[in-house]
Amino acid sequence: LSLYYRRYGKMDAQALSWHCYQRDSFDNPYPVSKMNKFADYVKQRKGNGWIDTTDIMLTEFGWYGLDEENNTPENCIAFMDWFIPKLKKHPQVRTFHWWEWFDGSRLVINGELTEVGSHYKEMR
Repeated sequence: LSLYYRRYGKMDAQALSWHCYQRDSFDNPYPVSKMNKFADYVKQRKGNGWIDTTDIMLTEFGWYGLDEENNTPENCIAFMDWFIPKLKKHPQVRTFHWWEWFDGSRLVINGELTEVGSHYKEMR
């Protein structure tokens, strides 16, 4: 952002985007910590006059286990159950979108909602 600001001035943006993934434990605090650090960064940039908003879009988040044994729909659902309520409560997060890392995290297969897809749809 600093390069953009120096070159063009204030950025007219509706929201800023970021990505977050989880892999070792569905309730590892890393994604929430990363979300809060990014939110603080966005607030600072607005305070500097570089951008017009503090809104955030989580354009990719998901579960990617350490190995095939951990890449299960159950782990995806556990991560969703833990993380999505935190996203919904965060005052700066406007939208979030699941990223499919492997077959066990797919929302749709052959045109049909998977168990993970149905769960995600209910949580939205």
